[in-house]
Amino acid sequence: MVADDAYSYDTNDQRSFLTDVADDVKSAYKTDHSEAVETLGNPDPDRVVVCGMGGSAIAPDLLSVYLDDVDIETNRYYEFQSDLTRDDLVIISSYSGNTEEVINCYRKARRSPADVAIISTGGRLADGLDETRVPLIELPKGYIPRAALPYAFFTFLNFFESLDLTPRRHRDVNKLIRYLRSHDLESHGEELSTKLDGNLPVIYTTDPYYPVAYRWETQLNENAKTLAKSRAYSEANHNEICGYRNYPGTAHVVMISYDDDHSRIRKRYDITKDVIKDEGVGVTEIRMKGTTLTKLFGAVLLGDWTSYYLALRYEEDPSETKEIDDLKDRMGKFI
Repeated sequence: MVADDAYSYDTNDQRSFLTDVADDVKSAYKTDHSEAVETLGNPDPDRVVVCGMGGSAIAPDLLSVYLDDVDIETNRYYEFQSDLTRDDLVIISSYSGNTEEVINCYRKARRSPADVAIISTGGRLADGLDETRVPLIELPKGYIPRAALPYAFFTFLNFFESLDLTPRRHRDVNKLIRYLRSHDLESHGEELSTKLDGNLPVIYTTDPYYPVAYRWETQLNENAKTLAKSRAYSEANHNEICGYRNYPGTAHVVMISYDDDHSRIRKRYDITKDVIKDEGVGVTEIRMKGTTLTKLFGAVLLGDWTSYYLALRYEEDPSETKEIDDLKDRMGKFI
């Protein structure tokens, strides 16, 4: 357990964002997006391209795991990786509305035949929107951008359902809300943070669920201000498994498995765990079961809590990211 005074490092009360996730899910999922749908020229796109960075890009990554009937492509770059057509829907995702890579994509998308929509709190992306037909789906202000993931994810999901790109998933959503309100992920995350303290966190999961492991990695980076790495199985068995033999530092491995993993993946996990332990590296197993949505967000939020409590153990403010802020200042204004 962390000391009571450790919470003083949490100057922006990030803990409240984590404890309120179930309410965020419920609120985001019931928002009406009919006006945005009516604005689009083609409400039945063949492909959805989401432009985002950091916490604003992880929502479409997770949606691509959850939805098998929507072609979702996440673009983390200044340019598009393929030509846009009138059959594409481009969603500009930036919580602040000021992310320069995303703003550049917005400008390029506006010159293409594709439909464009924005999911954001506003910022520079909202400038001049009154003169366009681009719909702005507003996220609530006051969040740390990465803490807005649940709200953003279910805003995306609700919007896709409003476009009839996928059936209503209200049963899955209600099951998730009940899960979040009945499971103490905070205590599990606090306990796991003791094992990661002073170690390099290594997060493994299966390839279909890899965005979960990547979310763990980036939350550990930003919240706890520590390096971390994530890999997918079974690719890691073809290279990284050899790396523990001469690794000079200390590490702790978190292996996240799911009840729908391939049987050979489960066997690989068991063997890999033995190999890693033989090299003196600790391993924690996390086994997720239930609906795909519950498994996704159960694992994601456990990682969020773990990174939060590791930040407090390192006497860090989980919300502060001065290196990112300094980098943006040194980059200068982007026209």
